[in-house]
Amino acid sequence: MKAAKLKWATIKAVDIGASNSLGNFEMDVYIQSHALERMKERLDSYKFNEENLFFFLSVSKPVIIQNSNGQYLLIYGEPDKRIGYFVIEPVEGVALLTTFLFLTNDGTPEGEKLRALAGIEKTDKKYLKIDRLSAFAQSDIEQNEAAKHLFLKAGCGSLFDLFFHIDPDRSEQFNRADTLIKYLNL
Repeated sequence: MKAAKLKWATIKAVDIGASNSLGNFEMDVYIQSHALERMKERLDSYKFNEENLFFFLSVSKPVIIQNSNGQYLLIYGEPDKRIGYFVIEPVEGVALLTTFLFLTNDGTPEGEKLRALAGIEKTDKKYLKIDRLSAFAQSDIEQNEAAKHLFLKAGCGSLFDLFFHIDPDRSEQFNRADTLIKYLNL
C-alpha cells in the first residue's frame, strides 16, 4: 500500500504583496497559534472541528483580497459565503497567517461597512457581542427585520446560512436584537 503524499498549502508571493521579483513564486503557508486561538474564540458555536474543514478549503483554493488598510486577507469560507478572514503576511519567505478576523471585525470589508452604515466601532461590537459566530447562530437577530437588514446590507448575509454547522449542544438562544436596535437607534 502506497502512503499518501503530503501537499503543503502554498500561496503566490505576488498575491500577498511580496516583491514583484518573486512573482508567481509559491510560498508555503504557516499559521501562528494566535490565529488558531482567535479562530476558535470567534467561531464559538461550531460543531467539533468544523472550523478545520473550512480552514482546509480556504488554504486549498486561496482567495486573497486587500483591505482598506493595505493588509492582505485570506477569505475563510467560500468566496461568496464568507465567515471571516486570516490576515496574511509575507515573512522570511513564507506566507504567515497572523490572526483571524470574524466577518464583522474591524479590518474586514464587512466590518468597515457596518461602521459606515451604523457607526459601529470595535468597542460597540464587543459590547453588543456581534464579534463572534454565536451572536448570529444563537440569537434572535435573524428574526428581527431591522437588525437582519443592517447585516445583510453590510455583506454579512452568509452568517445567517451557517446554522447547519452549529453545535446543537451550544444552541441556547440569546435575545440580542432589541438591545442592538436600541443601542444603534435603528
